[in-house]
Amino acid sequence: MEAVKFAKEGYSLILIGHRDHDEVIGTLGEAPLVTQVVGSPGEVESLTVPDPERVAYLTQTTLSLDEARDTIAALRRKFPKITGPAAQDICLCHREPPAGGETRGVRR
Repeated sequence: MEAVKFAKEGYSLILIGHRDHDEVIGTLGEAPLVTQVVGSPGEVESLTVPDPERVAYLTQTTLSLDEARDTIAALRRKFPKITGPAAQDICLCHREPPAGGETRGVRR
């Protein structure tokens, strides 16, 4: 898991997601001593880390890019050297609209 990898490499980890989501709870449990959870861009300003040059972020995989984009931008402003997950780690179903213009969760 990427959280463990970042922790072993000495990074502070910022996890973007919903605190009560099973995935966030599980990921937080993988590296609890170095992980902080943020759910919105407004929460980024209050973050403190031991070394602002060794910060990484992960996102809850069920978040859409639109949901995470502003928070990632806020993290990049606060921690310019922040590193993140490989692009392929973000679920395709949240990067691309469904074929045929269907809306998620809506039957036609």
